[in-house]
Amino acid sequence: MPKESRASTLARLSHIEHLLYQAGESGMKVERLAALCEVSTRAIQRDLKSISLENLFPLWWQRGVCGIVLQSYLPPIRFSPSEALNVFVASRLMAGYAQRYDPDIASIFSKLNCILPSPLKDQVEKTIEWMNSLPKNTHVVQTLGRLAEAWISGYTVHISYQSYPAKASSERDVDVYYIQPVSIGHSAYVIGYCHKMKKIRTFKVERIESIALTPRSYGIPRDFDANKYLSSAWGIVTYDKVETIKLRFVPELARLVEETLWHPSQTVKRQNDGSAVMTLKVAAKLELVTWILGWGEKVEVLDPKELRAEVARIAKKTAGIYMKHRAS
Repeated sequence: MPKESRASTLARLSHIEHLLYQAGESGMKVERLAALCEVSTRAIQRDLKSISLENLFPLWWQRGVCGIVLQSYLPPIRFSPSEALNVFVASRLMAGYAQRYDPDIASIFSKLNCILPSPLKDQVEKTIEWMNSLPKNTHVVQTLGRLAEAWISGYTVHISYQSYPAKASSERDVDVYYIQPVSIGHSAYVIGYCHKMKKIRTFKVERIESIALTPRSYGIPRDFDANKYLSSAWGIVTYDKVETIKLRFVPELARLVEETLWHPSQTVKRQNDGSAVMTLKVAAKLELVTWILGWGEKVEVLDPKELRAEVARIAKKTAGIYMKHRAS
């Protein structure tokens, strides 16, 4: 008897998921599930074991009846090809930003593999293989999972957190309002109400040393909008003063600057000499300085004067390091 393909197995597992979700809290007899999937009872039992071992979705199974733990589950949805492609692209971006193996992202790809046509299906397989080779960070994955649980269920988390300048960690309770991935630093950040600081603060997930759900529930304020909250940020920092920034890019980069949108406030105006002046209204000076320096001599800060002086100071200091080595 020919061995069943992985695609066929994944398609059946997805079908099982939909059937059990439709069965509701009462679940479904294993024999009935086997009949609906047109396979033997033993095959379904193997599938149920795989689902449990791989944690594909929260499953209960007892006395010949099985079902989905609905309290810990989001319902399945169907995608059109273009929708599936967008989810695939978003997942690729997520995997690329994280640069680590994440079983949840891998699970997304596995489910996509059930509905995508070739050649996208082939690329999903290759992506899964690539992800399996990435380094694993179980602590970060578990922390993100607990944060997602808190966000969805609306329960405050108690965390032990060490901010970047701090020499030791501190304990605090946080109401999770939003989780934002940031490409700079390949990190994810939690935006939420800090009961210790009595205000909305931002926490880097990788700096959370321990996390636990508390029995205290909360509600996200109706006037909180993460898009508005982050609208003035270059990356994730929103605490700095919003300023108008003007940057001049050399002619060879003018077209790239015109066709790329780095920030919603961005405007670009081509100059007579072929260069391009970008104007921004942002608050995150530290993150912006790092980005500007990455362009080297290809970009010049025109305004404000304080930012121009800061970039010049760092560039001069950097040049001094290389000149020192050259002299020796």
